[in-house]
This record gives sequence, structure tokens and C-alpha cells, in this order.
Amino acid sequence: MNATNPLNSHRMDAYNVVWKSPSRDASESMPCGGGDIGLNVWVENGEVLFYLSRSGSLDELNEYLKLGRVRLRLDPNPFEKCDDTFRQELVLREGYVEIRGGDVLVRVWVEVHRPVIHVEVESGREINVTATYENWRLSRHHTPSCLLRVVVLPRRSPADAGPRRPRRQRRALLPSQSAGELAAGNADPAAGSDGVP
Repeated sequence: MNATNPLNSHRMDAYNVVWKSPSRDASESMPCGGGDIGLNVWVENGEVLFYLSRSGSLDELNEYLKLGRVRLRLDPNPFEKCDDTFRQELVLREGYVEIRGGDVLVRVWVEVHRPVIHVEVESGREINVTATYENWRLSRHHTPSCLLRVVVLPRRSPADAGPRRPRRQRRALLPSQSAGELAAGNADPAAGSDGVP
């Protein structure tokens, strides 16, 4: 039997994702990552942007959040005009995002064994690159109590023959979900006749 490793094959290149125009916003970003670092990469209004995340980065509601955003400005800007030289490609076999505009190439990738993000810029002429980190929270953040509720759930082990021992768990209710109105008219399907799950 003669097996071929698909990662060493150029057949995988046929599945690369290629865009011929910049994105409108972050919803049109390309994923990129390595190890426990993840990125969402896109070009918007002539700037290269990427969100970054890392495994285990949770907020006070135990939800994964992006750690922030990095903005790259190039001067002179090869992505300012959306012409036929723009190309953004997710190179699957090598695990990087490549962005071309005119004679400029930007490559974004993440190391697998170390939490390091690389941004490489190649140009046939002198070019200035400015990278700016944009944090989500610029001041202390307080979660209003109206967005939290306490739910009592049982904690039982197979060896526990005694009564239920409740534990407290916080769950988020977002105003956009109209959760208050929904909860008022619907019983918890996990709750028993005594109201305790």
C-alpha cells in the first residue's frame, strides 16, 4: 500500500480560502492560530486587524472573550484602494493568513509550541508599519446584578446516599435576550416538582 500524507501534498492547496476584496467588518474575518492562541484576521478600511484569544481566558461570567484587537497601519498604505491586486488567503497547509496589496505582502501566523504571534511585512519599497493594541476594557468593569441570577443545582456523587447538597452557580441573563419575560412564563424543565433540579 502506498499512502501519501495529505499535509505534504499540494492537493490541500486547492482548499485554501481566498478573498479578492477587503472585509466590511470583523464578521468577515479569517481564523488563524497555533497552540492555545487563536486569531481572527481581516482588512478593513485599509488596515489589517486581528482579534486575539487564548484558551482559559474567561470573564467573570465564565465566557470566553477576545483579549483585545491589534491594528496594523502601513504607510504608504497598499490596502487603501480596493483594486485588483488585493488578495487575502488562508493557507491551510502552513497555517497562516497572507494578505497582498500591490507590492506588499503581510503574513500573520502563530507558533504552535510558544504563545507568540508573528506579523511579517515584505515590500519592494520602504514602508512604515505601526502596530497598536486595543484593549476591550479601559477601566474597571462592573457587571450589574440585574444580569446575574443564582441557580441552585444539586451536587451528588455516586457514593453520596444522603440528601441533596445544593451548589450555587451564576448564569448570565442578557437584556437583549428578554430573559426576564421568558423566564416568567416558562418553568425550568430540569426542575423537579419541588422546583429543584
